[in-house]
Amino acid sequence: MRTILTAALCTLVFGSAAVQAGDREDALAILDQAIQAQGGADALAKFRTAIRHGEGVVYQGDDKRPFTDEMTLDVPDRLQRSAEIDKQVHFAIAVAGDKGWHALGGKVEDLGPERLKELHEEIYVLWLETLLPLRDKGFDLTPLPEIKVNGRPAVGVQASSKGHADVKLYFDKTTHLLTKGEWSGKEAGQSHAKEHFIGDFKDFDGVKLPTHYIETTDGKKICELTSASYQFPVKVDDAAFVRP
Repeated sequence: MRTILTAALCTLVFGSAAVQAGDREDALAILDQAIQAQGGADALAKFRTAIRHGEGVVYQGDDKRPFTDEMTLDVPDRLQRSAEIDKQVHFAIAVAGDKGWHALGGKVEDLGPERLKELHEEIYVLWLETLLPLRDKGFDLTPLPEIKVNGRPAVGVQASSKGHADVKLYFDKTTHLLTKGEWSGKEAGQSHAKEHFIGDFKDFDGVKLPTHYIETTDGKKICELTSASYQFPVKVDDAAFVRP
């Protein structure tokens, strides 16, 4: 009886660990294909510090308003984004560590702790979408069932890390390029289903990056980036994050 119980315990503990190890290896295989599809690890490392110029539309109910924007990214903890909506409304927001601010119509205000926390989660997702961090052992990775994104089959990976929401990333089964990000994020303290739909990859200095980007909250479109270009400074200018 003791031998049977011991054998059962070994199966439970070590057998479970083997399945988890296999899950991680399967997830890493999906990620490695995606990293190669975007130009390889050395090229993709440039995306850690980037300046993106884009244009698109903001959705307000049934209305669409055109915008242009510039986003400065220094992941995992700094982001600045400025936009001009309908050539009239000027907006900017910045997060750098435990500080942040936003500006609208010439009025500048500091971000409160709760809003900072919410925005750090948004930056966290953008960081994961650069893919390379997911190779770190600090993330629990699990392959996801195949789904369809925009009518095309996609394979997925779920990334879990202590203190953060689980993030699901899906990749086109044929091209291996990132096609969707999905997670639960907060706004004004309320949880919402968040999605990024990602596509139209083009080459920028040896890195394939998306030029079409749709953000949704609870299934509703918030904004759509219809074109984009990227630059990769070795070091982002600190002045980009300083409150005006």
